[in-house]
Amino acid sequence: MTINGKLCRKLGLGSAAMLVAVVGLAETALAQVDEVVVTATKREKSIQDIPVSVTALSADALTKDAVTNLDSLQHSVPGLSMTTGAGSGWQSSLRMRGIGTSGTNIGFEGSVGIFVDGVFRPRAGASLNDLADVERVEVLRGPQGTLFGRNTTAGAVSIVTKKPVMDETSASFRLTGGNLNRIQISGIFNTPLSDKMAARLSADYNKRDGFLENQVDGVSDLNDRDRINLRGQLLWEPNPEMEVRVIGNHFSVDEACCGSSVYLRNPLLDMPTALEKAVPSADLEDFETARNGDTIEKQDETGLQIDYEWNMSNGITFFNSAAYSDYEMSGQTDADQSALDFINQPSNFVKQKQFSNEARFSGVMDDLSSVQSIAWIAGAYYSKEALGLIYNMEFGADANGMQATLEAIEAPGFSAATGFTTGDKHNATMSQDAEVTALFAHADIDINERWAASVGTRFTSEEKTGRGVFVTNHNPARINLFASEGARDFVQTNDIEESIVNLTLTSKLSDDVSVYESYADGYKSGGFNLDVLGGQAGATGGTPRSILGWGGAAEADPSSVPVEVLGILAASETNPAAALNLPDLPGDPSFATEFVDTYELGLKSVLMDGRATLNATAFTSVFENYQLLHFTGTGFTIFSVPEVTTSGFETDVQVNLTEGLNIGVQYTLAETEYTAPFSLTFPEMPPRTIELNGRQVNNAPEHTASLSAGYEWPLANSDLKGSVYGALNYSSEYNADAGLDDARVQDDYTMYTARAGISRQDDSLGLEIWCRNCTDEAVAQIIFRSPVADGAHYAFMNPSQEWGVTLKARY
Repeated sequence: MTINGKLCRKLGLGSAAMLVAVVGLAETALAQVDEVVVTATKREKSIQDIPVSVTALSADALTKDAVTNLDSLQHSVPGLSMTTGAGSGWQSSLRMRGIGTSGTNIGFEGSVGIFVDGVFRPRAGASLNDLADVERVEVLRGPQGTLFGRNTTAGAVSIVTKKPVMDETSASFRLTGGNLNRIQISGIFNTPLSDKMAARLSADYNKRDGFLENQVDGVSDLNDRDRINLRGQLLWEPNPEMEVRVIGNHFSVDEACCGSSVYLRNPLLDMPTALEKAVPSADLEDFETARNGDTIEKQDETGLQIDYEWNMSNGITFFNSAAYSDYEMSGQTDADQSALDFINQPSNFVKQKQFSNEARFSGVMDDLSSVQSIAWIAGAYYSKEALGLIYNMEFGADANGMQATLEAIEAPGFSAATGFTTGDKHNATMSQDAEVTALFAHADIDINERWAASVGTRFTSEEKTGRGVFVTNHNPARINLFASEGARDFVQTNDIEESIVNLTLTSKLSDDVSVYESYADGYKSGGFNLDVLGGQAGATGGTPRSILGWGGAAEADPSSVPVEVLGILAASETNPAAALNLPDLPGDPSFATEFVDTYELGLKSVLMDGRATLNATAFTSVFENYQLLHFTGTGFTIFSVPEVTTSGFETDVQVNLTEGLNIGVQYTLAETEYTAPFSLTFPEMPPRTIELNGRQVNNAPEHTASLSAGYEWPLANSDLKGSVYGALNYSSEYNADAGLDDARVQDDYTMYTARAGISRQDDSLGLEIWCRNCTDEAVAQIIFRSPVADGAHYAFMNPSQEWGVTLKARY
């Protein structure tokens, strides 16, 4: 097996040259580093012994970097990023090596999978609750599927929480106060209930004001925090061979998420001023917005998980994990992102229910004639998800004034016959049911003292059913450009069957240095365009799968649309929208499955008698039918891009220079490009066509890096110790728009994290001061066309400067 030659030439490295270079770098190490144990291969192993590109952050590392949730994790792991947009926190997506789910359509599955205690979380937004009582977070790069319950194409984030401890009663408490009226209180309590049972409880409350200042008087600031996270566990060990773990969790959110700031001003953007409305600054560093109505987002999730492990007498271990979750989001938002009473979403509702069960057997075969040993896993996975959305959009009191102004200046596409009227409404009821069954097997083979191999395979069968009901009410004399008139009601089922493999060959050059080559394929299943503004029409091969239809007058009562929650949201075969006589549009609501082939060449090394570690990976991944969604300003389109390739190099160096002084350096180069002829035509005014081939994918910086240093020392003549920590995280520039508009580029930036504290030697009591984004860097996650003023752009932002003081205690 040979890694892609194009990649090696691009890096200017052969495998031997790369090995010599990185080993030479690590020879400067002078002191000891701690071993990091992970469970990425479903067994506890040192991170240096698994042939996988993985970054692991312990609970202590998460605290030092001020990582409290997945959103802040991106600034501690180069090559990982997270975007939150479309005015809602639940519409979030993760990216790895420049690849991720492009857009926030709920019909998309994540390219980067999220697993909490081994359970797959299909929607990133439902995992934004704070990381409470976490043992570690493991970030794995590349396709995952033969060892995880659900297949992913770009990587996986595995969150491992702390188990109850049988033989101790302990408690910990943290209190944080800071800027933006921040208050965060968390507590953990562990106690034995008997000699065979223990319980563990954790609670976290996190509240602060919004970092986007609203310029409209009397309306709240945006992007605040108001979260409660509760978790309870029972651990029962009826005998030494058996363990049962029961986990219950609940989190709730009541926030004003998510607002945007002006990125690029256009003269039309001053129209709100002409209508005597507030206009925010066009400088992102001011962290301003202007929205006339309160933004509300409420989330609630309750979950239950039961894990059972039995070490059987024949050396085989049986493990079963069953999990259920019930998630709801409701809220309202100002869809036009301005101070105008123009386009409002007065009530939106999302509901998701999921059940999953994974059963697996594992064991080790020793003293074999042909190889030294085989550690194997084989199992089955089943999940069922029901997902639904109710969406309402209506045009407010300023719509008539906006229309008159646009007509007067002869704005493209606006006339007495084309535009909007106060009172226009668009309603959508959409749902998707997904049922997944999979069989998987994986084996780690120790061939001899020098060579080892891994092989894994997985077969998956999926069935998805999508439904949509659309009702539009508008002025019959005018075509509303924003509403999805002409979208057809639909009920459609897709069946998907796919197999994947993972092959790895490892060579140990010494007890402390090994290299590996690997191949893995993966897929992200297709589905249905469940975007409320997209419509459901289109065709294959680059034509938008969702376009605006130009239907005639439509009068219907949205309340008469039958809604069944939970089935989840089912379109009736006799719903009144079918009588609207909407035009028959071509195409269907489905989009194709995305595939990937990934090759890696990696190095794992422990050097200078354990005083340093250096891990490095060269990679190339080729994606077929890459799923791309883009907001045009009035609606959304989905494309299946023929080919996207990401190639690059990543390295992680950890060094202890002296006792108590730790240095970490991480770097990722990822050239993530469209690598086949493909053009996009956007239904804008006037239409815009771009050629993607050879261009870097949106939200994919070519270079990301981090440098961190921490020092801990005892204070003389006391039982106290001091500590300081600092980190910088760098990202090169990237285009923050799926349509790669040259006007929507986020420049390169560096974010800083710092922490200083004093505590007792046993960590029973401590006080820390800290900051994240210490220099108040303004960074755009997503930049999009203004729905109010053609040519103006808005941006969803990363949080502004955060700082605080934390008191912590434990016994």
